[in-house]
Amino acid sequence: MSHHNRPHHSRNQHNGQGNRQHGNRGAPPVHKPNTITVSQALEDIEQFQNKYGFSNTDSMQDRSRELNYKQEESALSNKFQEALGINQGQINGLVKLQHADAIRAFMEDPKRHEYAAFRTFEFIFRIPEHLDFDRLNRESTSTNEMRYKLLCKLMSLGICKACAGLVDNRDKRDDHRYNRTLNAIALWMKINHKKIAHSLAKQVYKEYSFTSPAGGDLYKLALVSPRLCAMLISCFGEIYRDSLPPPLLLDIIATWLDNEPLSLFYPLYQNSNIWLGFLKPEHYTDANKFIPMAGLKDLIAWSIRLALENNEKDPWRYHLVLIRSISTLTKVQSKMTQRKNELRLWPRESIRALVGELMQVSKKMDDQLTNDGSAKADTVMETVIDRFAQIAHAMKCQGAMKDCSPAQFNSLVCVLPRTKMLDIASGTK
Repeated sequence: MSHHNRPHHSRNQHNGQGNRQHGNRGAPPVHKPNTITVSQALEDIEQFQNKYGFSNTDSMQDRSRELNYKQEESALSNKFQEALGINQGQINGLVKLQHADAIRAFMEDPKRHEYAAFRTFEFIFRIPEHLDFDRLNRESTSTNEMRYKLLCKLMSLGICKACAGLVDNRDKRDDHRYNRTLNAIALWMKINHKKIAHSLAKQVYKEYSFTSPAGGDLYKLALVSPRLCAMLISCFGEIYRDSLPPPLLLDIIATWLDNEPLSLFYPLYQNSNIWLGFLKPEHYTDANKFIPMAGLKDLIAWSIRLALENNEKDPWRYHLVLIRSISTLTKVQSKMTQRKNELRLWPRESIRALVGELMQVSKKMDDQLTNDGSAKADTVMETVIDRFAQIAHAMKCQGAMKDCSPAQFNSLVCVLPRTKMLDIASGTK
């Protein structure tokens, strides 16, 4: 019998009877591979951005154009979600890593315009601030949760890849020579709600704290993206505003400042066109919503608290690299133009808060004070006040105390125990 005459229907009938005998259960759903890859979805989104001139609905000329924009935007968002495989529940660790690497390759293509690449990056990582980042786990599968976890993976992978092919670019001073993916993440952190930025910072530190040795490639970050260092420092400064960060994190940040003293102020020092194009005035000034451009005031407080703990493995290391970073402020201010007068790196309220903290400490250490209220030589109290005074003196020499006149500074510090260094910093000697 030829195959054309074989009774194919008999097998179907048998299977149909079998299904009825098992309660009409159908065959398990067949897994369908993605019809579009992440790379293809990214290319389509970039074309969409080019088509509309990087515009948005606020600048649409007519309702028809606005409607088309919204429809295409929604379709592209769904297409990217399809490429990620979110609807099929296939975002396991390996797949997530592959998706992250595809995005990384897209961002770092030297033929791609950086502005267009970031607009695409911003498009795919629209994450609402109301997401509960503290409760995310492996089982979290909503679209926003999956995109956030993909961003975390991209950040970790980006650091690893950039440091693996590390080229020391400190003498080049050209942002395009630094890692584009990490620079994009840094800008994304600055223009999004600080709640998301803080969560990203905590996540990347957590991941690299479990490497062997602890910290791993994170130590090298200042050599591949000082911008991202600056944003992470700002985040950690706010997270540990009233305390000290873990010793490992403190050592990592000290290494960043040692490798690249300008990393603390890099977004101010190297204000590229892409940053100026996305940063609006509120991103500079709205401290309730956005992380600061530089986390100097928190790093200053850490130096003082380290002296109070008096258990540093390498005494003065952190303090000295911080002073060295402050000494670069002349370069930073010379690079700034329109926003030079807005620079409030160590505002008066921060100085007042730190003086109040020192006053509380001095009351507990009154045995380290002389009868006239000066700090005794070779005591913790003297070290603490001297560190504060050295920082203040360095800030004055750099012309960076914009928000605190000499008279105002003297009025604030007159309540502190006296030391020779404080007299110099306050101008009394």
